[in-house]
Amino acid sequence: MSHVISMAAVLQIFDNIGAELADMLGATFATSGHPKNGKRPTPDELAAGGLHSLIAAEGAKPCAWTKEFREAESYIHGPPSLESNGDETGLTAEFPWDDFSSLCRFKSDERHPRYGHGLFMKQSFPVPVKSEVDGIKLALELNAQELDQIPYGYGLGSYCFENGSLHFVAFYPNFISKFASLENLYFASATRARAVSTRLAGDDWSKQFTADGPPKAKSATELMARSYLRKK
Repeated sequence: MSHVISMAAVLQIFDNIGAELADMLGATFATSGHPKNGKRPTPDELAAGGLHSLIAAEGAKPCAWTKEFREAESYIHGPPSLESNGDETGLTAEFPWDDFSSLCRFKSDERHPRYGHGLFMKQSFPVPVKSEVDGIKLALELNAQELDQIPYGYGLGSYCFENGSLHFVAFYPNFISKFASLENLYFASATRARAVSTRLAGDDWSKQFTADGPPKAKSATELMARSYLRKK
């Protein structure tokens, strides 16, 4: 993952909107040089847009993970997933959340406005909060934790609060597909789901997957199917 992390670091420089934000607010954009070496006489080639040009060129092609979506059938249907399905356009998995589930989605048809095609990932957690403000504060707290503590999964992405739910969202450009396999990203998402479940639902999954019986948690798909059959 070192290649992925290095590219993410460079892209953070390219995607810095500090100057635009300062202009909108009528503020002054704060800049500084390296604490020892000072400012570079010329911008780094990658940070100045070279890497972005390469990523945009790869992004013009179809999603690079399409083949891996078809191969994912070999590992998404067992623990820690409660229910999973997928095809060449993406996959969906549900992970335990006490007696319910959290949702994880990988999609190939979400196009990034700058990087083009790639892999879009969104996890949704059914966290009960008193207000939207509390939900936003929780997302910011988790983002801060990702920066200065051990991140859940690979830590590439961001938490947000939208439509009454906590989400973790990430986008992986086509350019990094050789260094970031779908299988690794899937199990990294499972690691994140377990960590968030432990912290916010008090469920570390230790009693979910045992030899004594099926998981206590039920997938939304199963619950909807049972509700439908009861109505019939």
